[in-house]
Amino acid sequence: MLSPEYHRLLYQIAQAYYADEQTQAQIAKNFGISRPKVSRLLKRAREKKIVNISFVAPSGIMSELERGVQHKFNLEEVIVVPVSDSRDSSTVARELGIAASGILVRRIAGSEVVGIAWGTTLMAL
Repeated sequence: MLSPEYHRLLYQIAQAYYADEQTQAQIAKNFGISRPKVSRLLKRAREKKIVNISFVAPSGIMSELERGVQHKFNLEEVIVVPVSDSRDSSTVARELGIAASGILVRRIAGSEVVGIAWGTTLMAL
């Protein structure tokens, strides 16, 4: 059970961080505590359900499947691409190529060497 004072502190710090968008350093200064303590208090506020964070995936996104595959195979990133017509190979290649090009552009920092094979999907990329 949280004391009323501690509960109030957790609430105030969570509100400053999540609602008022203050940095942990700003909160630390305002409350006269260290920045690592602010981090611990924010974690405690989440554990005690003072803060509830929810995620809303865009429609058509299979985030649970992506996360499952990512964790099972220890991958950095997984994207499941829903296709409009899975029976048409050119549609599948085009839609996979579009998704893959976005990832490639985001992942390449500029000094990598990229080797690409040949195929319909890679051509769409």
